[in-house]
Parts: sequence; C-alpha cells; structure tokens
Amino acid sequence: MIPQAAAGATLLLTRARHRAFLRALAAPEEAQARVKARIERALGACGYGRFGRRIEHLPVVRHEDLGPHIARMQAGERDVIWPGAVDHWMTTSGSSGAKKPIPITPGLKGVFASALAVWAHDVLAHFYRPTSGRLFMALAPPREHALTHEASFLGLLAPMARTFLVAPKALGSVRAPAAFRRALADALLTEKRLELISLWSPTYLLALMDLVGARDWTDVWPDLQFVSAWDCAAAAGPARELQRRLPHARFQGKGLIATEAPLTIPLASAPAPVPVLDQVYLEFRDDAGVLHPLADVRDGKTYSVVLSAPGGFLRYEIGDLVRVSGFAERTPCLTFIGRADAVCDLVGEKLGEPVAAKAIGDRPGLLLPVLSPPHYVLLTEDAGHGGAVEAELMRGHHYARARELGQLRELHVVVVAGLRAKLIAAAEAEGQSMDSIKDRALVHDLEKAQALLSRLSIAPPRPPP
Repeated sequence: MIPQAAAGATLLLTRARHRAFLRALAAPEEAQARVKARIERALGACGYGRFGRRIEHLPVVRHEDLGPHIARMQAGERDVIWPGAVDHWMTTSGSSGAKKPIPITPGLKGVFASALAVWAHDVLAHFYRPTSGRLFMALAPPREHALTHEASFLGLLAPMARTFLVAPKALGSVRAPAAFRRALADALLTEKRLELISLWSPTYLLALMDLVGARDWTDVWPDLQFVSAWDCAAAAGPARELQRRLPHARFQGKGLIATEAPLTIPLASAPAPVPVLDQVYLEFRDDAGVLHPLADVRDGKTYSVVLSAPGGFLRYEIGDLVRVSGFAERTPCLTFIGRADAVCDLVGEKLGEPVAAKAIGDRPGLLLPVLSPPHYVLLTEDAGHGGAVEAELMRGHHYARARELGQLRELHVVVVAGLRAKLIAAAEAEGQSMDSIKDRALVHDLEKAQALLSRLSIAPPRPPP
C-alpha cells in the first residue's frame, strides 16, 4: 500500500469521529450526559445493576472489590458487570502493584478504537506527512505465538498500521529479553527511512539507543518526523532526554490510557491531553474526598480519577492523579501527575512520586525506601547526582523535618552503570512485558524496593554501631 494513500484513507475513515469529538469538547455537559445515559441503560441488562440503576448509586470500587465479579466472568458467565461476554483478558503490567486481570469486552474495545481514531486523525492532520510510512511501535519478546505491539489498540486502522510497521520477522523467534533488545536495537539502526515512533515509555527507546552507544540520531533516522511517548510524572525527565537526542522530530506526549479504559488523548489544539468525554464517564475526587463531575473541576486543581467505561468497569477508582491544565473549547484538559498510592512514609516524610520525579530531574535515577535504618537509596548513573536530589527533597517540609530530627538518614547514592537497561531487565524478570514497563521515580513499596535491591545485588548501608 502506498503510504500517502494509506494516510488519506485513514483521514477519511476517521474524519466523522474527529469532528464529533470536537463538537463534544464544545459541550462537555451534554457529552457526559449521553455517556451516563448509555451506561445506565446497560445496568438494567447486567447483574451489576442490582447495586443501582444510576451511576451515582453505584459503589466506588477498586480492582480488589471486584474480585467475585471477575471470578464469575473468568468462569465464562455473561452479563456480569456489562451486558454480554468477555472478548479476551489482559493483565496490567504490575509495575506499581499486583498484577490485575482486566476483562476486555467488545464494548470496551470500541471505546479504545474510537479514542485512538481521534488521535490518529489529529496526528495526520497536523504533524505527519508520510513518505515511506515506516512506523515503529514498542515491541516485546513473543510470549505465545507472535510479537505484540500497540497497533492492537487501533481497531479498524490496525491492518494499515501493520503494513508499515518495523517488526523484523526474525524477532519472532527471539524470546530471551536481553537478546531481543540487542536484535531490536540493531534492526532499528538499519531503518534509515523511519518516520514515526509511537511507544509508551521514553525509557524503552532510550535503553535501546544506549545499547548501540553514542550516535548522531539525526543521521541514523534523518526522515523521522514524529515521536509519541509518555512525558508526564516520572516519564518527564526521560522524555526530555529523548527530545534532546531527536531534535529534528516533533515530540508529543501521550494521553492517559490505562488497561481499564482510555482517559485522555492529546490534540494539536489543546494545552494538555483532553478527556475522552464522549466515550467514558468521569468523576474527580478532590482532597476532601468529594466527587465532582467533569464540568465542575477547577483549573490548576489536582484530583484523583473515578471512571465508568461502557463495556468495562463502572465507578472505578483507577488511582491516577491529574491536574486541570487549561481548556480545549469548554472542556478541562488533564495532566497526569502520578499515582495516588505512590507515597512512601517511613517516618512521616510523606514522599510522593511527583516530588521524587522533580528531584531526580532528567538524569536516569530511581529512589527506593529502606526501613532499617530509615533512609532512601538513589540508583543513578552519575555519582554527582545525589547532592542535587537530596537538596530538592529537602525543599519538602515533611522530608526536611524528618532529616533534621534524625529520624531519616541521609540519601545513600549507588552508581549503577547502564541503569535504564538493568531496570528494564529487572522488571522483565518479574514478569512484566518490555513494551509496557512504566517509568518510575520512586518505588514506594518496601518489599518491592528490597527485592529490586537484591536483584541488582545492592546491599543497603549498615547502621553505625
């Protein structure tokens, strides 16, 4: 297929959806009311409706609360949390907690495809003019029968994307993670006509680039036009590093897309990602625990997200924190700032991931808590990194107070050569898929932190006698 023809066909196929979405941005209350009504009609046709026939009557839940319902669905029962059967199951990556099985229904697949159609149209309309059409999406070693990649989320657009996808067939037989990364890095070096890169974690690509050493990447990929990757919270520093290495390409931060549902997508005309307001019903919990509809959130304020996705989970507290960052038409734009549960509190320091990410900055780094004696370990590639990180952490009242009272020991710096690749390898060893490993600035769970230190053969300092 000719790349220009494929782009034209994609624009044609997605034009109506894109226009409808822009209309929804101008009337967010009406768009959310339609989604809410759709969900409430479905409640009457599934068992979950016994909790209430209106969204506000349903309990706010987390994944663990849905265990009995999920068990019934895994046993093949229909009409449990949504009318119909489960199409297939996916598992969250487990980078910030236990792995969770997520039922993907036909309705939820449609929600993903609809959201990504809007994004694809916007990219083609504003940023990308294909010549070769060569496209790279994050790949992981095959676990069953074939390579997996982000194209699986594109619905009807997936066949066209796969036509131009950089996915050497030889990789399909490479199952060892380290060998796979090496083979993939070598294959990408030969893709002189690469034009578009779309992946989740910027660290994924940085680790591949590190494998082949310092390069002038404008010479390696002279035709590169567009890069899409996470650029918020812990991914902000790696994203800036990736932009420095690829200055000739337009970089766009991804929206917030969870396994459970898409929440936001970026648009060329918006100051920050916009909510998928005509597909997913959204509520926002403020610091006082009060839930607000989308139309009532305030610019500059931070909220945790409660979503209800047709075909998926209803009134589901996903655990993500967002900050309202301006408006697209009349719709609030949302910037992801971290996980609500990613807070470490050894002795009252209340260290959260947004603070940890700001302290670490653009250089590779990861903070891990150690209980005895209470302190933090900074994994870094630069021995001089620790001073700047500790100085930034000391700007926080609770952290500084704990240090001044002697409750918290000074930051312990451990230099780890090739840190990015080693953290990816450690995550893969825990069963995470290479293409979905999330950037982190802080491991808040003590057991996970100790396990990572052990895997990297790092012993915490002994307390003085």
